[in-house]
Amino acid sequence: MTERRWHDIEPADAMDIDLSTDLTITAPLNEAGERCPWPWEPQQLAGAPMGQYHCPYCGAMVMAGLPHIDYARRWRDIAPFDLPRAAALLKDGYTPASVITALTGGDMAFLARTNRNDQRVLFVDDAEELRATLDQLAALYADDPEPFKVYRVNGNERIQFRYGVTVFVRLKRRR
Repeated sequence: MTERRWHDIEPADAMDIDLSTDLTITAPLNEAGERCPWPWEPQQLAGAPMGQYHCPYCGAMVMAGLPHIDYARRWRDIAPFDLPRAAALLKDGYTPASVITALTGGDMAFLARTNRNDQRVLFVDDAEELRATLDQLAALYADDPEPFKVYRVNGNERIQFRYGVTVFVRLKRRR
């Protein structure tokens, strides 16, 4: 059986589809790694004065008018030549998920700023990846003229900048 991709299906044709149970169709994952049961809503809101909001089906942070973000993409999926740009975008207050999606998908329309720390979390799969990602970010910011501080506290690793932006690196929740 051939797997179908969810974004190849038009919303009108997906009315009776539940991607949490139909595993023959790909589905974007939310921040917790769960499949979104119905990811077609955000793209239908083109022109709505909403910006980013939580998907009512899976709780993921998405952008009105754009396809549902797939949080399965990871920091490690960003091409090495794009890492300095990614670090700069995080420092400027963009959400890690939107930075990863924009740079791995090649569409900067996915970029979304936030003022909320709970949306500035860069999720990783294990403790080794957590340490490596934090070290990589610290190295990318080493020549930055803005002062920053790296906190290496088990479970609350973060890089904090002088002007209030904090980027958190945390383990992805397991179900």
